[in-house]
Amino acid sequence: MTDKQSLTYILSHEELFFLSEMLDLKPIFGFEDPFKGFLVDEIQARFEIVKQEIAAKQWIRTNDEGQLEVEALLSACLLACGGEDGIQLAKRTPDRHIYQANLYVTPHMAIEVSPSKDSVGSLVVMPLSDARRTIAEMFLFFPDEVPVPEAWHVDIADMNMDGKR
Repeated sequence: MTDKQSLTYILSHEELFFLSEMLDLKPIFGFEDPFKGFLVDEIQARFEIVKQEIAAKQWIRTNDEGQLEVEALLSACLLACGGEDGIQLAKRTPDRHIYQANLYVTPHMAIEVSPSKDSVGSLVVMPLSDARRTIAEMFLFFPDEVPVPEAWHVDIADMNMDGKR
């Protein structure tokens, strides 16, 4: 369900999987294929059910050419997530709760994907802001600087895959 106030999407792992497949994305960093080991017929049957659930939430629709389209903001969020890179965060809050999330940052937007507190087994997908603002906020999340013992430099032309120079 989309929360109109905060532009939040609550998806099951299956919905995330099928929507990313519809958009032809690479596997989303931090999330496993929920259908590993399933037969093709089982996956196709489940896809028909999940497709109806997603359509009922108005996240997909059939266009004039008869092709499925994913809702604009949700597709932008998933496109930002659809790569091999992400940041996994875990932080203990003052009330001793562990906050966990994956962040996906592109030059134009940052997306948070975290477990839902209200819907067990579901994920919250939420656009945070533009990337510059999000990076600045991350420095508040990790406030301590890590000292580097000495200056480090490498010439990329001297590097090779086996670690020898």
